[in-house]
Amino acid sequence: MNRMVIIILICVMCLNLCFCKKTDETYRYDKKVQLFDKEYEDVEKQITDKYGEYIYLELIKDDSNKSIDFRLILKGTYTQNNKASEDTPVYMIIEDVRVMLNDYMNSNPDCLLTTLLSDYRGHISLTMWVENTHYKLLYEVINGGNFDTGYICEPRFVTYSEIDLSQTPYNIVDEESAIRMFDYFARTGEDIIAVDTAIWNSGMTDDSSDEWRENIYTKFPLVIERYNNSESRSN
Repeated sequence: MNRMVIIILICVMCLNLCFCKKTDETYRYDKKVQLFDKEYEDVEKQITDKYGEYIYLELIKDDSNKSIDFRLILKGTYTQNNKASEDTPVYMIIEDVRVMLNDYMNSNPDCLLTTLLSDYRGHISLTMWVENTHYKLLYEVINGGNFDTGYICEPRFVTYSEIDLSQTPYNIVDEESAIRMFDYFARTGEDIIAVDTAIWNSGMTDDSSDEWRENIYTKFPLVIERYNNSESRSN
């Protein structure tokens, strides 16, 4: 009898440990104290003042590879709260941060970030930390793109190089959700020069549809201009 009680207690303890580990992993960044980098503290605080409840901001600068990444890591208070993700969709967070950083550089043309992005590859990445200790990349915005003249660097974040709607928390992926997202981007996206439209998985809207892609491009003046120019050259 005592042996059975001991076995039951051990099983309960193991379950509790597993649950605690899951909770710790899910809320890993909720518990982490937000740190700021001296050279970029002003703009980092602008971002966290608005979205610090939902994201942890981590700046990763790699001088050897000439890259800088403003990594926005979604907290458990966001990913485990469907009301938060409905009221403040992930695309709203990434676009608002893109605008904040660009506005900051426009207002401070001599700041370190503006100077750096003339030579460094800049990234804004929005990620989720998942329980088996790796990151899921949901969105990435960069300061240029790979075009005919090679990779260009601009002191602005102007290219949506990756969009993965299938990974977003509580998001029902359909054509309407994508249109809502691109409509939101278009409100402040007159400076966007390229936007990823390959966002669908098998069984969803066909991302090879030229008509659908062209419809998205028309929302962004610089994107449709580049698209029309490339079409003219190919004809």
